[in-house]
Amino acid sequence: MFDISFSELCLVLIVALALFGPHDILVAAKNSAYYLKKIKKWYEGYRNYLYKELDLYSQKNVVRYITDQDGVMREIYDLSSMQPSIKPEKPEKKHD
Repeated sequence: MFDISFSELCLVLIVALALFGPHDILVAAKNSAYYLKKIKKWYEGYRNYLYKELDLYSQKNVVRYITDQDGVMREIYDLSSMQPSIKPEKPEKKHD
C-alpha cells in the first residue's frame, strides 16, 4: 500500500523520538491512531450517505413503472430530469 522502505521508516521513528521524547512517543502514537480512526469513520459515514442519496435519486427520477392493458408491469425511463426542458412550438395559424 505504502512504498516506504525500512530506512525511511527508521528515519521517521528517530525524528518522532526526537520530537516527543521516549516517554511521550507512545501517547502521541495513541492519540494519532484515535484521531485517524475518527476521520476514517466520519469519511465512511459521509461516503455511505452520499451513495445512498445518489441511489435513491437515480431510482426516483429515472425509472418509473406502469401497467399496460394486459396487466404487465413495464419500466419507463423518465429522462426529463437529465435534459433541459424544451417547450413544444405552437403551430402557426394560417391566414386565408
